[in-house]
Amino acid sequence: MEAARTSRRLPLFMRTMTNRHIATLAALAASLCASAASRIELSENETWRYAVVASKAVADDPAWRAVADSLAAKYSRPPFESTLVVASPLYSADALRKASPRFVAFVVKPYEANAETVRALHSIMKSLDDDPFTDAVWGIVTGPDASAALRVASAAPVHPRTLLSTTGVDVAPFDAATTLSDGYASGCDRDEYRRPDPPVAVIEKRPDAPRAERIVRGDTTGEFSAAWNAIDPELVVTSSHASQRNLEMPFSTGNIVVRGGALWALPNRRLIDYSTGQADAAAATASATAPLAAPQRDKIWIAAGNCLIGDYADNETMAAAMLGFGRVVQFMGYVKTTWFGEIGWETLAQFMQRRATVGEAWYFAGQNLERKLASMKQDTSDQNWCGRVWDRDGTVLWGDPALDAAMDGARARQSARLSAVRTRSGIKLTLEALEAIPAAEDRIEDVHVVHPFGMILPRAEGGRYEVVSGGAGLGLFAADDFVLVTSWPAMKKGRKIEATIAAPGAR
Repeated sequence: MEAARTSRRLPLFMRTMTNRHIATLAALAASLCASAASRIELSENETWRYAVVASKAVADDPAWRAVADSLAAKYSRPPFESTLVVASPLYSADALRKASPRFVAFVVKPYEANAETVRALHSIMKSLDDDPFTDAVWGIVTGPDASAALRVASAAPVHPRTLLSTTGVDVAPFDAATTLSDGYASGCDRDEYRRPDPPVAVIEKRPDAPRAERIVRGDTTGEFSAAWNAIDPELVVTSSHASQRNLEMPFSTGNIVVRGGALWALPNRRLIDYSTGQADAAAATASATAPLAAPQRDKIWIAAGNCLIGDYADNETMAAAMLGFGRVVQFMGYVKTTWFGEIGWETLAQFMQRRATVGEAWYFAGQNLERKLASMKQDTSDQNWCGRVWDRDGTVLWGDPALDAAMDGARARQSARLSAVRTRSGIKLTLEALEAIPAAEDRIEDVHVVHPFGMILPRAEGGRYEVVSGGAGLGLFAADDFVLVTSWPAMKKGRKIEATIAAPGAR
């Protein structure tokens, strides 16, 4: 095992990076100095510790070592402080406990990035202290080759202006968008959903045209392909059935599949064996009819409701094609089958409604699930308890966990916001209503009802943060490094509720 500060790695980094990548990183300096909406602004003498864990296979290969070095260099400037550790990710717990990071990037070669590794890393990232929560925002950086992984590692901020979705997502914040929704389509009654060709609502918005909705029956693969090619979406959100090898269109008619490492359209087919969850990869490869256009822009992909699509089994999987061909730099997905997908849908809600980055949205979704499980009685007859246990440790973030990949503040449709500032007595949290909002009651048993507000905090001294004043009407859950606002009263526009929290060791 080897631990080194970034300064010791800069010469190798400078030798292996291209001028384009060096210029890109230089352009990022200003953006790194601003705190994200879901992190408290640090005081002058504090930093966010960012650990890069590189496997030995990565460290021994100059092209791949450049990926780890680029991340270490990227986060060597305020408000970050980086540490590079060369070790097997599966045996990195001791080094991470010593580093005590708030962000961790595991850089691995593709064959090291399977579902078993993901599950093991979930366990490691919850073992760095004594509570049951994930102890840092983390992600895995890889790709079908070193150049793809380097693009992911050195990505510039992504604030999406274009959208392609196979589930209901509000198109209003985007300049151009296409949504293929298998939810209720206006003008269609419920009986139409029992027909062999149920209606899919195609909602479109273009810079030169207002929002429009039309109905398509049957296969919508062509609609997906046309939108991908026309708008080069910076945000892709998907639901429907999927596997490691394919993404089904709404109502399981038609697919996006992998062929030769690229994404191809395969219309009018159902590929998945629902007894196993596996797709017929041979049929997908042989029958795919047309490739999707090679993207020109980096992308975010949130697979909110897809089984298995995040499982990087090999370089002919959807995950590999996204990170390589698809220019996806942030990808949240499942490495197993889903139940009701609480973490996936909560990640999407945190991203769209709370202005969290993809990494932080996924982090808060997981922390909230652990919070609920800790309060629930173990009961195998309770579907919500079983579904949450099934969901736990079943997702992954592919990409740099601290990347500024979030909705732009001017586009985000927030009804309220949480902010935090330091005071003499601790950290003052303020929940402000940006419009009139109804009360939200935190009921542990409910699913997809209340989306909490989260804030990442510096690690507390001496235990969990505690409320020392204020907070009347708010449901506050504080751990040693984050806080969630889980309920609030009805609030008129402009109303603010304040609460002060403090670490026991700081008082």
